[in-house]
Amino acid sequence: AAAIEDMWGEAVGGEFHDFNFRTVTAQFSKLAYRYPIRVPERFALVIRTLLTQEGICLTLDPDFKLLAVAYPYVAKRLLRDPLYCNRLKQVLLKSVPE
Repeated sequence: AAAIEDMWGEAVGGEFHDFNFRTVTAQFSKLAYRYPIRVPERFALVIRTLLTQEGICLTLDPDFKLLAVAYPYVAKRLLRDPLYCNRLKQVLLKSVPE
């Protein structure tokens, strides 16, 4: 658990706008070689897709920030769908009062 916390801290330790999936993936890959971590196939495919999209966008615009572009969509999605909205409340509040 400490290795994952260290990896995550290094990957997201900066500002929100500086976050990129390449950094997180590189850190996670180091952990995967050090420890017996199995990544489910679908999860790996989603990560590859995000990395490919981010890479294409960074090639076209070196200052591109995927999370900054995705944030409004994700926020709307979380707030409009009752299932996600309830889960968001649970995560943000740690528990939802009845």
